[in-house]
Amino acid sequence: MAGTPSNYVMQDQRIYARLTTVSVFDANETNHPGYTGFRPLFQGEITYDGNGWHEIEFSSTFTWDGVQNIEFLFENQRGEHTISGYPTFIYTNYNGFNYGVYRSADDEFPLTGGTLTTQRPDTQLITPTATPPATALLASPMNGGTMISVTPILSREEVDGADGFKLSLWKEDPAPIYVEEERDLGSILNYKISIPLEYETTYYWQVIPYNMYGDATNCPVWSFTTTQEGILTLGEGTYAQRFPMGSYYGYERSAALYPASFFADKNINITSLGWYATLDTYVSIPTKIYLKTYPSTTLPNTIWSELLVGASLVYDQNQFGMDSNNWNTIALDESFDLDAGNNLLVLIERNYGGGGNGTMAGAGIYSTPVTNQHLTWATDGYEAGGLGAINIHRPNLMVVGTEYEITTVPNPAAIISPADEYNMVDLGSSLKWISGGGGPSGYKMYLGTDNPPTNITNGLDLGDQTSWTLPTLQSGTIYYWKVVPYNGYGDAINSPVWSFRTLPEWVLTIGSGDLASSYPFDTGWEDSRTQMLFSADESVAAGASPFQPLEGLAFDAVNLSSITMNDILIRVKQTNVHSLTGFDTSDDFETCYLASHAMGSTGWNYFMFTTPFIWDGDANLLIDISFNNSDWTMEVNKVNATVIPGMTWAYSRNEANGATLTGGAPQNNRPNTRFVLMDPPSGPPVAPLLVSPLDGSSGLPIEGFDLTWTPDLANGNMPQYYVVYLSRDEDPIANSEVVEEIHQGRSWNPVVDGGVEFGYSERWYWAVGAASFVDDVYYEELSEVRWFALVASPPQISVSHTSISEMLAVGESTTAVLALTNAGGLPLSYSIGFVENQSRSAILPYDPANPIIQNQNASLRVDSEPFIGPVTAVQSRNRFDLQFNYALLGSEYGVTTDGTYLYTSHWETPGKIGKYELDGTSLGTFIIPGAGQIRDMT
Repeated sequence: MAGTPSNYVMQDQRIYARLTTVSVFDANETNHPGYTGFRPLFQGEITYDGNGWHEIEFSSTFTWDGVQNIEFLFENQRGEHTISGYPTFIYTNYNGFNYGVYRSADDEFPLTGGTLTTQRPDTQLITPTATPPATALLASPMNGGTMISVTPILSREEVDGADGFKLSLWKEDPAPIYVEEERDLGSILNYKISIPLEYETTYYWQVIPYNMYGDATNCPVWSFTTTQEGILTLGEGTYAQRFPMGSYYGYERSAALYPASFFADKNINITSLGWYATLDTYVSIPTKIYLKTYPSTTLPNTIWSELLVGASLVYDQNQFGMDSNNWNTIALDESFDLDAGNNLLVLIERNYGGGGNGTMAGAGIYSTPVTNQHLTWATDGYEAGGLGAINIHRPNLMVVGTEYEITTVPNPAAIISPADEYNMVDLGSSLKWISGGGGPSGYKMYLGTDNPPTNITNGLDLGDQTSWTLPTLQSGTIYYWKVVPYNGYGDAINSPVWSFRTLPEWVLTIGSGDLASSYPFDTGWEDSRTQMLFSADESVAAGASPFQPLEGLAFDAVNLSSITMNDILIRVKQTNVHSLTGFDTSDDFETCYLASHAMGSTGWNYFMFTTPFIWDGDANLLIDISFNNSDWTMEVNKVNATVIPGMTWAYSRNEANGATLTGGAPQNNRPNTRFVLMDPPSGPPVAPLLVSPLDGSSGLPIEGFDLTWTPDLANGNMPQYYVVYLSRDEDPIANSEVVEEIHQGRSWNPVVDGGVEFGYSERWYWAVGAASFVDDVYYEELSEVRWFALVASPPQISVSHTSISEMLAVGESTTAVLALTNAGGLPLSYSIGFVENQSRSAILPYDPANPIIQNQNASLRVDSEPFIGPVTAVQSRNRFDLQFNYALLGSEYGVTTDGTYLYTSHWETPGKIGKYELDGTSLGTFIIPGAGQIRDMT
C-alpha cells in the first residue's frame, strides 16, 4: 500500500485466478476476459488501513502447476465510489511488457474498452508450508550492544510460517546460567525482562521459531552487556533518525515520553542524559532541554508551548556534535528529581536558526518503535509552534542519576491549566497540575472567592489525582485555588495560590461547524484581511440584547502557527447590507482591538477589546480583522468554521498592509465566533469621563480635532448613545450652538464630522451627555464642562486688492487710493507693482507711500524692509545686483523679502520664483507646484 487509507472499506470485491500460456497482453485483449478457466478465490469485503502489505486470505486455495503462468482477475463490484481516502498501491513498471489491463466506469460494470499498462502492482503469493520456519531476524537490542538496560525488551522480526518462538537467555560463568531457557513465547514479538539483570554483565540470547513441522535450525546467538549501576537505558531499538539532536532545519523540536515502568519504582535524581549516535556530527547548536513529569503514558498531538507548561529548564548551552557508534551524554545544568511512579517527558529545542546546518540523517540516533509517545517539529526561518508531527520512533535514552529516599514533605505542585490569572475559564472546566517532586502521595484542594481560598472547598483530599473538575460556579467571577501536596511527612510548605476568572454570563457563540478555515488569521501570507457579517437576527437568536456592549471576540483554533501576527486590528461597524460582495472600505468602522501576538493555544482564543462596541439591536454587525506582517509561514492558523455563503470576504497577500487590502474573494465558510458581552443596560447611565482635549487647552488647529470621552463603567451602566454640546458660551448646555448625537464611537471632530467653522483665537466650551431610554423614559447624565482655545492668527496668507488703470500722456499725473484687505490678519506687508504698455526707462511714482508710515503695525515685523519702488532692470542690478528677468511688453516684475531672503517672479515659467541672499547673491530658483504664471509679488 503506497498511501495511508484509514479503515477504508470496499464491499463486494472479487478475485479469480487461472493458468495460462499467455505471457503479456496485446491490443486484442483489452475487454473483460470472461470467466472461462478462472477459479473464484475470494468474494467479500476488504478493509485497507494504513500503508504496507495488506493480506487477503482466499476462501479456497489455488494450485500452480509449476509450468504455466498465472493470470489474476480483480473485480470491484461495489457499485459506488468515494472521491477521497481510497487506497493506492505500489507497483513496478515493466517497460515494453503489458502485464496488465484495466477499466473503470460508473453506473454499470465495464466489460469492454480496457487500457493496456506496463505497471503491475507488487504482489506477494502466500503458500502453505510443509517445512520448519526460517531463523528469526534481530530487532533489538543490537548484537554486541553495550549500556543496555537491566530490564531490557528483547525484540525480533516476524517470521513467515512460524507458529511460535522459544526464547533462551543466559550468562556464562563459565557455564551457562539461564535466566530463561527455551521459554515458549507463542507469537509474542517483544518480550520484557521483568526481573532486573545484573549490572555490567554480558548476556546471550537466542530465539528459535517453530511450527508443526519442527524447530528452525542454525538459529543465531546474540549478545549484549548491561549498563553500570546508576545508569538506565530506555529503549533498545536500532532505527536511526536525527531527532532529537538534529539541525537539518533551522528550528527543531522533540517531545519524547518515557513511561514510569522504565524506572522500576525508583526515585531518581537525574544529572545527565545521553543518546546513541551512529554518525558523526560537528555542528555547534544552541540547545535547550526541559524535563517534566507527565500524567499519561501517551502524548496527544498538541503545540510546543502547551507542553512547556510546568517544565523545568535543565540545560541551556551550545551543544557541539555527536560521536558515532557511542553513547553521547550531556551533563545537565540543573538536576531533576523524578519521583517513583511518574512518567518522564523530555523536551528538546535545537535553535541553529535560518535554514539550519546539518543533514537529513543527522547523527542517526537509535530509536525504538512506539505509539503516541514522540512528537517532532521542524521549520526554517522561524520557531516551530503549531501541532507536532507524530513520530513512530522514540529516541533511546540514557538516564544517569542517583537514587534518593523521600524523608521530607513534598515540594509545591506546578500549575498546568488554567494559567494563573486566566480570564476566560469555561464553567465546568477542570483544574490541572503536576507534581513538583519530593514524593507526594496525594493532594488537597482549596477553592474560594476569598484569598487564601477556603469558602468553597477547604482541604478536599483528592488522593493522587492531578486534575479536578470544578463545581458549579458563578459567571464572570474571580476564584482563587491552591493545591497542597502531602506525603507521610506532612503537607508541602508555601504552596502558591492561583486565580482565574470564569466566563462572563453573556458569552454567545454563533457557528458550530467543524470545517477548518485559515481566515481570519491566515499566516500563510504576510498580510491578511477578513470581513465577517452577522445579521441582527442571528445576534438576537443567540441571546444578545440591544445596546449590550460587545467587549471581545473569540475564535476556536484547531491548528496553530508560532509566528507573531503584528498589528492585529479588529474594527466593528453596524450596517444594513445582508451579504458581502467585496470589502467595505468606508472609514466609519470603530477600532476596538489593536495588539501583536501569536495565537495562544488550540481551543477558544479571546480578543478582549480596549474599546467596547455598542450594537443598537436592529442593524447587522460587520467585523473587520487584519494583521500586517513582514514574514509568512507554512504553519497556518486555522479555526473552526461553518458553511454560511455570502457572509465572509477575505484576502491575503505579501508586501501589503492588511488593514487596507482591497480585492479578495467570497469565502463559503464563516469562522465560528464567540461574542463576549457586558451586562445589558438595566438602569440610567452615569456621566461620561472626558478624555481630550484637556480643560483649558490652547493653540488647537482651526482645521479640526477630536473631542474624546469614555463611559464611566466603574460607577454605572453603558449608555445607549452620547450627546455632544458645543458653544462659544460658557454654558454649552443651556446655550448650545451645536448639539450632536453619537450612536457609535467615543469621539467627534467638530469640523470634519459636524461642519463647524472655527476662527482664530476663539474660545469654545463643550460637554458630553450619556443618554439612554429605560422603560421608555429618557435619561441623560452630563459630564463636566471644559473649554479650549484655538490657535492665534498666522502670518499673512493672501491679499486682495483693488487696482488703478490710467492712460497718461507725457507730463500728466494722477492720484488714486488703493484699498487692500488682508485675510491673514496683522501684520500686513505688501508691495506695489506698475504695468506700462511700452518699455521705457524708470517709472517714478509721484508720491510713493511708505507702508511703515501708512501702517504702524507693520513695524512689528522683524523682517520689515524699506519700501522698494519700481525701477528698470539696469537700476535694479545696480542697486541690488538682482538677476531677474526684464519687464517685457505687457508684463510686470517685482521683488519682495521675508527678512531672510529676496524673491522675484519669473513671468515666462508658471510658478517659477528666483531666490537671493539679501546681498543679492543668487540662490537659484524653485517652482511652486500648481501655481500659474505669477505677474507680480504682491
